[in-house]
Amino acid sequence: AHTDRAVETLGDQIDEAIEDLDAALAITPNSVDALQMRARAHLAMDALDKAEADMNRALLLDGRNIDTLVLRGDVIEARRLAGG
Repeated sequence: AHTDRAVETLGDQIDEAIEDLDAALAITPNSVDALQMRARAHLAMDALDKAEADMNRALLLDGRNIDTLVLRGDVIEARRLAGG
């Protein structure tokens, strides 16, 4: 029961973080940091298509950013583990 509640709480916090990052990106659409953070949040929620879209956009903006390159590896691994 405690673990179920913890998962629900974390999910709510991630949803709130995504909303905040959506707002930040509405103001500064080319923020690589915000795109990376939102991609990580989507990854945590198993929203792989959304994570990949944010990661790809961050790569287009700054293809040498090491954090985005690490994120790309994490997205690829999540897809592999999900069977796709």
